[in-house]
Amino acid sequence: MKTSEARPVASRRGSTAQLAWLLVGDVADLLEGGLDNDSIRWLLPVLESLRGLMDTEAQEDAAAGFMDDVVTQFPNAYERVALLQEMHSQLHSELHVFVHQLSRLADQIAVNPSIRLDEMTIRMLKLRLVSWGDRMSAQHRNERELSQSVWYLELGAGD
Repeated sequence: MKTSEARPVASRRGSTAQLAWLLVGDVADLLEGGLDNDSIRWLLPVLESLRGLMDTEAQEDAAAGFMDDVVTQFPNAYERVALLQEMHSQLHSELHVFVHQLSRLADQIAVNPSIRLDEMTIRMLKLRLVSWGDRMSAQHRNERELSQSVWYLELGAGD
């Protein structure tokens, strides 16, 4: 983790985190009705947008350090931040896999719009996407809670 000269995590990640949160909600909404040819066509651009946001976050984190302002102010939070960073990276990698898988399915649908996709493959993909969305939500919540805890500790310290 690098020392951050940039804006604090809360402000640096604020707008992208909020948009990512909304897109994760969109993914959940799209999955509620099941995964079929139409929902795949709608789901893919949402996941691609989310992947773009997470790619941007990863670049910013590489430059400024993942939650480095938290670690700088409270070094005892290092292990918790490291775990959050590892989970964030894992979720990001999984998203790339989902986009790839859905792109392949969308290509198959484009070639033959009346194709009936393998039921077991679709069911497993949906379950994995739902699980991923739940873990993304938990990740967002854990990052926010850690940032708020640090903010409260800093505010409570006073001058």
